[in-house]
Amino acid sequence: MKKTSLIIADDHTLIRLGLKNIIVKNPNLILLQEFSEGDGAYQYIMEHTPDLAILDIEMPGLNGLEICKRIRKNFVTTKVLFLTMFNQESIFNRAYQVGANGFVLKDFALEELNVAIRKVISGEFYISEQLKTGLSKETGFFLGDEGFKGLLSKLTSTEKKILELIARNYNTKQIAEKLFASELTIKTHRKNIVKKLNLDGNQNALTKFAIRNIDHIS
Repeated sequence: MKKTSLIIADDHTLIRLGLKNIIVKNPNLILLQEFSEGDGAYQYIMEHTPDLAILDIEMPGLNGLEICKRIRKNFVTTKVLFLTMFNQESIFNRAYQVGANGFVLKDFALEELNVAIRKVISGEFYISEQLKTGLSKETGFFLGDEGFKGLLSKLTSTEKKILELIARNYNTKQIAEKLFASELTIKTHRKNIVKKLNLDGNQNALTKFAIRNIDHIS
C-alpha cells in the first residue's frame, strides 16, 4: 500500500505538535516537512508535490486560501485539507471556491484527522460534522460527502443546461423558448433539479446555487 506523503503548515506550535504526533503514529503517512508560515509551504508544494497539504487558513505570509488558489492555478495535484478555528459559512465557501479537498475545525482536528486524510486521499470531500450542521443548503457550497461532482452527476444533460441558463439570469419562460419546451416542462425540470441537489424549498435556493457555481456547471 502506497504511503501518503504530506506537509503541515500552521503558525501555532502546539497545533503543529498535535498534528505531528498523530501523523507519525500512522504507518500509512509520511510527514515530509512542517512550516510555521505560508511562503515556505507554498514553495515546498511547488517543488515536491506532496500527496497532501494540511494548511491553516490564516497564517503569516501566504495564507492557506492563497496557497490553494495558486497551486490549483498551476495544476499541482497536491490535495489540500484546511484547518481553521472559525465555524463560519463564509470561510468554508471561500475554501471551497479555491479548490479545497477538505475542511476541519481545529477544535476537532485531533479526533478527525486520520479519517479526514483517508477520505481526502481517496477522492472524497471531507468536512467536520460540527461544521455541516451550521451550513445552509441554499448556499450551494455545502455538498456533504458526495462532493460537487457527485451532485452534478445526478443531473441529466438537459437539467445541467437549465441550471446554466438559470445562472445566466434566464427566467422560466426564456429557458422554455431557448430549449423549445413548454414552461410546464421547465418548471418540472427545476423541481427535479432542486430535489437532486438536496436544496431547500426556498424559491431562491436554486438561483443562488446556480450563480455561485456557474464556473463548475458551464
